[in-house]
Amino acid sequence: MLPLFDLVSSVSGYPDLVDMSGVPEADEAIGCGINGVDHENDSNVMVFEYDHEQRDLKALAELICSGEIQPEMVENIDLRKFFNMSAPPFKPSCDRVESECMRVYEERKLEIKEFLADFSGQISLSVDRLKNKTYRFCGYYLCLSASFIDKNWKARKWVLYCHSISNPLDDFLKVLEGWGFRNKVSTVTMTNADHGDCPELIEFVKTHIQEKKRLEVSRQLFQVYCCGEMISLMVQEAFDKIKDSIDKVLNLYSTKSLPLWYLTSSKLKHAVELWYEGEFSSKYVTESNKVPSPEEWKKVKGVCKIVDSIYEVSSALFESKPSTANVFLYHLHELRDILTQISTTDSDSFSRTIVEGMLKRFDKYWNDMFMLLAIASALDPQLKLKYVEFVSTRLNDFDVLTWWSTADAKYPTLSRMARDFLAIPVSLATSYEAFYTKLRPADDSLVCLKPDLMNALMCTRSWSSKY
Repeated sequence: MLPLFDLVSSVSGYPDLVDMSGVPEADEAIGCGINGVDHENDSNVMVFEYDHEQRDLKALAELICSGEIQPEMVENIDLRKFFNMSAPPFKPSCDRVESECMRVYEERKLEIKEFLADFSGQISLSVDRLKNKTYRFCGYYLCLSASFIDKNWKARKWVLYCHSISNPLDDFLKVLEGWGFRNKVSTVTMTNADHGDCPELIEFVKTHIQEKKRLEVSRQLFQVYCCGEMISLMVQEAFDKIKDSIDKVLNLYSTKSLPLWYLTSSKLKHAVELWYEGEFSSKYVTESNKVPSPEEWKKVKGVCKIVDSIYEVSSALFESKPSTANVFLYHLHELRDILTQISTTDSDSFSRTIVEGMLKRFDKYWNDMFMLLAIASALDPQLKLKYVEFVSTRLNDFDVLTWWSTADAKYPTLSRMARDFLAIPVSLATSYEAFYTKLRPADDSLVCLKPDLMNALMCTRSWSSKY
């Protein structure tokens, strides 16, 4: 029979658990147990019991902090049976596990603070808001993350703080002061709503950070607007133009799904196909439901066609790994060309009107973000500086970070610039999360925890990979 530590290590492959073999005191204690000698009154037995129980507790806390298992699994019957397989049996209480998780968090936080203090490059902050629909109270959360490219040219995004929103300005100040790296911050990425809701936050951070920096960063570089949100807003505004028609369609044909705009478009397209096949033409359907008119079906089809074109570009943009800042200028330029073509060539006046509204929002984002996107693109060896002047070539599968890792010694100054600029998060979310039309949900398994424990697990899970 094995101690829980060895059982967990053998099945999880988790690399960060501390192995106490080779420690004299532990070896002596383990030896006493294995030899089967009666040491009832021997203090070594206490060492043996304490070492194994504490080590097992740490192993469990490490698994929770890394995201290998969820906190509620501590009470799981099957996991309890697994605990009982250890020798001696391991019976942790929820309070002890929580305390150990907080201890792991504090230990890791000191390591992360030391790492960031020694880090020679710039750090880009991102401020995200998450929403919790499950619990009535504390429904909104402020999540602050630090993005950078490490010495091995790996893109990192570490959560530094995640709590229910009270006063964003005070929260931001507290975090910056607590981590102690504010003189290394180059940009702050937020949603357009956050820039509008909290202009004092941007001004405060900009002033307090840049007063300590010798080289002043322009306002256009310092403020970064979320690209994913901009595209989602374009699509949502198009949907809003045909809201009544969409309501009728979804009343006829609807399945429960996440508020992701490409899923909404997919459902609408399928409904249009069914309509063409006569699915919604029966007397029963028309008498018991508000069925869209042929003109309304035409508008739904036209909007879906536009959204499909946007999705083709967006999927290439947000689903690439890593989605570094250099890829945005190319894909956004591609998106603008598509929208411009639709606005000038589409025979349907309604579709042209929809796209013209999209282009207004797009152009504002383009003007605000062009300098940053242009610099990041210029640091991509695939693209010549001519591309910034809109002469482009087709991109292939290319890892810009791998390229710079091999060119670091040859171009030390440029590589340092590349590390700083390519790390800037142009979008707060990637993958499917970039397609939300509402605030993204917080992790249901974490929001039910005590606030400090939730914050600890959000942070440690983002730190779990070695740096």
